[in-house]
Amino acid sequence: AGESEKREKSQSSVEAERRQAQSQGDAALDSGDYRSAVDFFTKAVRLQPRDCRSLCGRARAQLELGEAHEAFMSASMAVRVQPESAVAHLRKGLALRSLGQEHKALPCLQEAMRLDPDLPEARKAMGLASSPKSQRASKKESAAPAREQPEERAFRCAECNDAAEFGAIDEADGNWYCKACWESFVSEDSAVQRPKGLPEDDSPKGARTGAAAADEPSAPPGEPAPASAAGGA
Repeated sequence: AGESEKREKSQSSVEAERRQAQSQGDAALDSGDYRSAVDFFTKAVRLQPRDCRSLCGRARAQLELGEAHEAFMSASMAVRVQPESAVAHLRKGLALRSLGQEHKALPCLQEAMRLDPDLPEARKAMGLASSPKSQRASKKESAAPAREQPEERAFRCAECNDAAEFGAIDEADGNWYCKACWESFVSEDSAVQRPKGLPEDDSPKGARTGAAAADEPSAPPGEPAPASAAGGA
């Protein structure tokens, strides 16, 4: 009974710390201190990897900072842990739009509207996405040959600088790693563990793989595209 009571107190302490970090993130977001908001929300997510609200808040702050790739990662994680969250789909759609992927952003925004038709930000975003000008731009983008964009280079492996098979995105530093490098890290470091509470097919250290990676922008011509590993605010 004593051990059980200690565990309950420990869990209660962690939850209180997570709530405080989330509240601080909300306050920083409202005051325009987006960098601090990212830090607070990241702390909350590390305490509870399935904290969809903090993931959405971090995605919003990252978008405000112009960090579209990081926002996409955060929003994709939010969709993964809580697929019924309209805000999570909204953040993912806005991140994809910022990356110039309008044809991928639109389905995310539509899903946000389906889940919550009265969400003001989603309605505004859908109005922009559905405008004739945006539709023409989306069709033009789909028909145009693939070309390298500055953002796409960020998906090279942080260890070997190769655009090889996608491995994981390390939640601790936000860097992208190819499958070979990530597997070597895991085999060399026995302390690498899967975050508690994440789905079984998520990678260690809160890395994003699978569905989220499938939506990432394509690689430049002549280079292999990152492939999926085996795997509100």
